[in-house]
Formats: sequence, C-alpha cells, structure tokens
Amino acid sequence: MSICYAAARPDRVKSLTLIESLGTSGGEPARSVERLKDFADELFKPVRRRVYASVEEAGTRVAEANSSYSPAAAQHMAKFGTVAVEGGVTFRADPLLKRTSGMSFDEQQVLAICAAVKCPVQVIHGSHGMMLDDAVMNARLAALGNPRVSAIEGSHHVHLDQPAMVAQVVAKFVEQHAPP
Repeated sequence: MSICYAAARPDRVKSLTLIESLGTSGGEPARSVERLKDFADELFKPVRRRVYASVEEAGTRVAEANSSYSPAAAQHMAKFGTVAVEGGVTFRADPLLKRTSGMSFDEQQVLAICAAVKCPVQVIHGSHGMMLDDAVMNARLAALGNPRVSAIEGSHHVHLDQPAMVAQVVAKFVEQHAPP
C-alpha cells in the first residue's frame, strides 16, 4: 500500500519504488459486500500460527504455496522469515495479513490514488512477472506520470530471484532523488 501512503502523505515521500506492483485491486464491484462480510467474519477468529518441525519443512511449505518461487528463494524466505518456538519454527509475519482486507478500491479509485502521487516513481518488474491487463497497466503507469520502468530477468518475486540487481536499481534511484 505504498502508493496509498505516497498519495496521502506526499510531503513525506521523496521517491517511490514499486516492485511487481502497480496498486491494489478490489476485484469485481459486485463482490464488495461479500468481501466486507468475509472481513467481518474473520475479525474475531483466533490467530493460529502453524509450527513447522524445521526451517527446511517451512521452506517446503513456502514452495508449495508459491509456485513462482525458486527452491532457493523458498528456503531463503523460511530461513529469514521464521523464528524458533517450542517444537520447531513459525513464521514471523503477522498472521492477520493473510486475512481478507476490508479495504478495496475500484479501478477509477486506484487511478485517482496513482495520480495523487507527486514524487518520482520507478517500477521494477520481472521479465515474466507482472500480469496486469495491458490497458490497466498502461492507464496506471500514465496516472503515475509515466514512471521509470525496469525489467529484470525473473518472476513476480524478482526481488528474490535477483536480489543484488534489484537492490542496485533501487539504490541508484534513491540516490538520484535524495534530498541535497
């Protein structure tokens, strides 16, 4: 939701790098009420953290749940994304992030949010990653002021496929737009 923050607080954001993202999608408007019901139903469900016997087992689960991750990326996520607990490891991520969001925007709202971003923007995408409809993608890029776009060999998880390359592109952009 970095686009939303940059739009809402333009005085606090000097530059914005989007990796494999051009904003959120609330889905079909007809599903709005169902989405809100799902959100409300999940509010009071107990938070469950699954315990894995080992980091390797957690990595196997990451790979199963994310078919675009390479085996090395899945193990990396498990190694650095878990914490030891009694009986094994569990993921550090807030389990509430896996719940249905009550916030959604239609395409016109997304475009308005993109247009409110005032800082320089760059978009990094994997060469076989981002899968937005061309018309949607082009409209969002135009609303963002036609940002710098960099394609790097990789998938939707290009930052895991090519971490050094992505870091280099991000660092260069931040340096170019850092305050004096």
